[in-house]
Amino acid sequence: MKYIIIVLLALVTFNTATAQNNYTTTYNDVRFTKGGVVPTFTLYTENTFKKDGKVGYNMFVLVTKGWAEAYPGLFVKLTKNDVVGVAAGMETASPYWRVAGSYIHFGAKKGSFSKRLFIRAFAEKGGGKGNYWYHVSVDYQTKDWRIGPMSRRFYGTGLRAEYQKAGTKFKLGIAGLYDTEISQWKPTVFIGWDF
Repeated sequence: MKYIIIVLLALVTFNTATAQNNYTTTYNDVRFTKGGVVPTFTLYTENTFKKDGKVGYNMFVLVTKGWAEAYPGLFVKLTKNDVVGVAAGMETASPYWRVAGSYIHFGAKKGSFSKRLFIRAFAEKGGGKGNYWYHVSVDYQTKDWRIGPMSRRFYGTGLRAEYQKAGTKFKLGIAGLYDTEISQWKPTVFIGWDF
């Protein structure tokens, strides 16, 4: 299974290197738990089928302590600011399949309060009971900051703040999250880079 994840990671890298209308980001984090520090590495890349097209394909890879997943998908830009997607791939737990769906609203960095909202909703389901994941966040954006509530399975629910100086590719975020499934605080640091 680990070899399949490596092959999929290689495909992401190939897609990144060869695509002309491409977006790639890595968004990694470190969770501080009672059991110790848990680092997570993610890589996401996407490309449209046509230059400035509304339909495209993407690839997502995640590796963390005792777990990895990778899946390709398709997305549709419903409007300039709204994107939906579906994906299917593999994970390291038997029976190895995983499906996902997503919705993103890219708000503006200026204008009224409602126009500045950046909304993300992701859901994943794998084989077996209790094998699911979700992420929901609503951020208020300024020129350099995103601040708002988030909820993510295995991380928790709380407030997150992210800084990315306008015009740069580096992102740094922090979140005070409480995991209600295990009644534990999990402060988290996020580090990202857009390619």
